[in-house]
Amino acid sequence: MKVSERLEELLNEKGYTKAHLARCLEMHYNTYNNYHLGINDVNSDVLIKLAKFYNVSTDYLLGLVDSKHARYSAPDDIEQLKAIGGFHPAYKKKVPILGRIAAGIPIFADEYIEGYQNVENEKIDYCLIIRGDSMTPVISDGSLVYVQKDAEIKNGDIVVALINGDDATVKYYYRYTDDIVLRSENKAYDEQHYKLNEIDILGKVIGNYESFD
Repeated sequence: MKVSERLEELLNEKGYTKAHLARCLEMHYNTYNNYHLGINDVNSDVLIKLAKFYNVSTDYLLGLVDSKHARYSAPDDIEQLKAIGGFHPAYKKKVPILGRIAAGIPIFADEYIEGYQNVENEKIDYCLIIRGDSMTPVISDGSLVYVQKDAEIKNGDIVVALINGDDATVKYYYRYTDDIVLRSENKAYDEQHYKLNEIDILGKVIGNYESFD
């Protein structure tokens, strides 16, 4: 049994919500939800917290044993525990999940990294959590997009753009001579016109995961 299946089983048994678990573990909801859905591997620190919270063994959470009524005790070899819950051989790389991208701050600044995601596509450089409904229904509020930093950008592509020193936004990209137009999927939002020097393109969206409630 997978860790994500154990988490679902225990959540239903206790009657908790994922939001409650995220608060108890002191982590962002989306980060916990990725663990719960099996998108991200549960690292050793989080595994230990979960074992203590549910009063079960780490072996039970990992699906190595069927008996859960044992108190957690620290493993003799923490590196062995990390190896058990570590990188899946099908994955090609591990990339950061960004909660936001702010102007004047390095794109992978620690304070904006919500977690990490294993991905099979080597072109993916980072993931970004979407805030707002401007790209609904193509990309929903709270979903995760996969971004390639140095991709060739064509008209009609969805990009991550930094505008006039503000935080980054995700929009359809169109270039007309000296102007750039950014368009939303949601028709409630007007298209935005900018000069070339007003925008920095931080990558092309090459996929998304509609995983978050």
